[in-house]
Order: sequence, then C-alpha cells, then structure tokens
Amino acid sequence: MSVDAPVVDVRGYGLPGPKALLVLYLPVVALLVLVMAAVFSWHIPLSTLTRDMASIANVHPLIGVVSNVGVLLWCAATAICLFGFSLLRQRGLRVEARFLMWAGLMTLVLLIDDLFMIHEYIAPVHFRVNEKLVLISYACATGVYLLSHRRLILSANYLLLAAAMALFTASMLVDIADGRGWWRLAEDGCKILGIASWLGYHAGRARHWLVRAPDPRTQTITGSHPIELVGRKVIEPSAPAS
Repeated sequence: MSVDAPVVDVRGYGLPGPKALLVLYLPVVALLVLVMAAVFSWHIPLSTLTRDMASIANVHPLIGVVSNVGVLLWCAATAICLFGFSLLRQRGLRVEARFLMWAGLMTLVLLIDDLFMIHEYIAPVHFRVNEKLVLISYACATGVYLLSHRRLILSANYLLLAAAMALFTASMLVDIADGRGWWRLAEDGCKILGIASWLGYHAGRARHWLVRAPDPRTQTITGSHPIELVGRKVIEPSAPAS
C-alpha cells in the first residue's frame, strides 16, 4: 500500500443525530397523517392514496413512462444540486454552493409540478390559476436564476445548460399552442431531453467543484496564503524563494 494513500476510518460513521433523524422521518410521517386525514375527511378509499396508480386505474404499468422517467431525472438533479450545495458550503465555496442551492430548489419545484400536474390540473381546476400564467412564472424564475448567476455560468462550458433552455422553450411553446397528435411527442420529447441536459450540466458543475475544492478537515496550509479555487485551476501557495 502506498504511504500517500488516504486512511479511511470505517468506524467514523454512526447513527445520525436527532435533528437529522427528524429531517429524515418527519416529512414521511406528515404525509401519512395527511393521508389519514384525507381518508376520514373526504371519505377517500385508503388504497387510492397508497397503491400504485397503474394498479388503481387498472392500466398497463408503462402508461406515462416518458413522464415517469422525466420525474426520476428531476429527482436526480434535485438530489445532486442540494447535496453538492451542502458539501461546497462546508468547504467554503459559498458562491458555487449558492448556485447549486437555487438550482436544487428550482428543480424541486419543477419536480413537484411534473409529479402532481400542478400547472396542468391543480392550478387551473382547484385554484383558478391559468396554466399559461404558471408556465410564464416558471420562465421568469428561470430567467432571474440565469441572470443572477451569469458570471459563474459564463466562466465555464455552458452548452448543456443552453441546450436545456432551448429544449424547455420549445416544449413550452408547443404546450402553449396546445398542439395535438405528433406535436405531443415534440412537446414531451423536448421536455425530457431538456431535463437530461439540465441534469448533466448541474451534475458536471457539482462534480467539477467538489473534486477541486479543498477539504477543510485534511487541508494543510503552508505559509500565510491559503489555497484558492479560481475557475478550473487550483492556485497553490508559491514556494518561498531559496
């Protein structure tokens, strides 16, 4: 074994603390409580809220497969962005961490919208909010996100992000035009390709920063100048003149 190989302490991981366990289990318990409240208040059959949709509707399990895969991609992007935000904040890269935080929160909103058909059904039917107004609000929020982080975005390759924006725009235009037939394939195809591009871009940026970010627990600073992360290069302290 190399003398420079890092030592892994397998005993370092234990049961999460009370706060972490609360964050882990409280949302799930709250969901179950809401399900029971809905059953008693609105007399909804319990199985309707707990079983798979295909089983309830008695349809083929591949019904909506493209939409389901899109939700999985949204979920992956959300997890990567928020997990990367947590690690980068610990390592002192606050600008990059903030970028991933906002990306993760935006992705979470789009995930919920896709999963529960917010702009297609919930908003117009239950809240009397026009579907197009919801889509425009998402577009405005995305524009604010891009403009407020434009320097960070332009500092590296942003082709995947540009592709995601172009594909989302195309999908939204077809949705607003209420296209039928094969236009549905164009709408949903552009959408899932856009989600994949969004995931690829943010996963790549998160990995790039995490690989090059100094770990404060193992970093040894020599001299008076700390290691700095600038763009894609790690600038180390200059060696003292001999």
